[in-house]
Amino acid sequence: MKRVSAAGNQLIFIDTSQHERLTLNLTIRMYSTSWCSDCREARAFLRERHLPFEEIDIDENPEAAEFVQSVNNGKRKVPTFDVGGRMFHCSPYDAEKLARELGV
Repeated sequence: MKRVSAAGNQLIFIDTSQHERLTLNLTIRMYSTSWCSDCREARAFLRERHLPFEEIDIDENPEAAEFVQSVNNGKRKVPTFDVGGRMFHCSPYDAEKLARELGV
């Protein structure tokens, strides 16, 4: 299956079957809290798409909380993701942004 996207005047063809395999081979690490509604939405998004992920509760792990703040300009933004060494947050939750960031 191929997905087509437009970039300016160029058409870019992506073999989605291979792209999805590449995404699944990356480690998805989600930094979250138990009380965060954005985190619940992101967790459901990952599970619905059968994407394996590791979840780290920053309320229970002070080092993880410091990490989240260090990659978010001192802010405790959750969920924050580390995908193959690339960090981004999804707060407020945005399913389209998360899909784009994960390449799904």
